[in-house]
Amino acid sequence: MKTALAALGVVVAVATYLGCTPSSPPALECDAKAETKAYFLTSGCGVGGLITISTVPGSCALTVDGGYVAQIPSVGAFTGAGADGTFTLENGNWGLSGTVRYAFHPPVDETVNCSASPLDVDSGALPLACSDEICSDDGEDSSCEDQLCTADLFPPNAVPTSADDSGGLGLGGDDDDDASADAGSADASVDGGT
Repeated sequence: MKTALAALGVVVAVATYLGCTPSSPPALECDAKAETKAYFLTSGCGVGGLITISTVPGSCALTVDGGYVAQIPSVGAFTGAGADGTFTLENGNWGLSGTVRYAFHPPVDETVNCSASPLDVDSGALPLACSDEICSDDGEDSSCEDQLCTADLFPPNAVPTSADDSGGLGLGGDDDDDASADAGSADASVDGGT
């Protein structure tokens, strides 16, 4: 009898413990529609440049064509729906994560995480915030620090002249003539441009 009561006590204790432990949230289910948009990434994070972001219908996944060259991750996913409950690029709530190669001497591969905010109606851009961890080792001590940056994703035909052009991308100012022609053709070549 004592053994049966002890066993019952163990079962109750385990059930109580399991009932109190937090369970992981259910996986996000996205009903994203097919969407492909071209953007100019300003050079606030990486070197920037022309990229194309595509959603994967019925899933949370995103891909970035040109991400490697622009020095941002080439894959990502939605992290939540927009305020209207839909999963679209302009609604934000998506992120990118992956290895990026920085053109140092020698080149350095870093893991970068980016998150997109909803479209800023005033600027016409999607703000993108990225972070990575830069580590140094001087032989005796090593240290790491988080590096944060912000950039903007502009539609190719709407890049303002004040856009950050430290990488010589033709994103604004006097060197826009060739870039405008390239951007117009890139925008037209993207499926629907929306």
